[in-house]
Amino acid sequence: SGGEAFAQAAPPYEPEGTSEGVLLFNRLAVLRYHRADAHAAAWKEAGLTAAQIVGLSSGPFRDRIEEDTNRRAAVPYETLTTGERQSLLLGLNALGD
Repeated sequence: SGGEAFAQAAPPYEPEGTSEGVLLFNRLAVLRYHRADAHAAAWKEAGLTAAQIVGLSSGPFRDRIEEDTNRRAAVPYETLTTGERQSLLLGLNALGD
């Protein structure tokens, strides 16, 4: 479901022996690119450019765009089982500040 940014980052380059920290960083980065594409698609659907969204004030219109972004960005997470989602959240929380 990703767009151009996601396509440039996925799949991440992970040669054998790559440390767990680098694997986590690379995989989270791919998800961030996916979300960036979701933002771009939601803005485009709303008839806006990136420059216009920056200047858009808070309110119902912007909230609808953010909801559309969240819906689009959720696709990769929907493939995870409940246990996998819990493991992801626990792992991210363990990173601390």
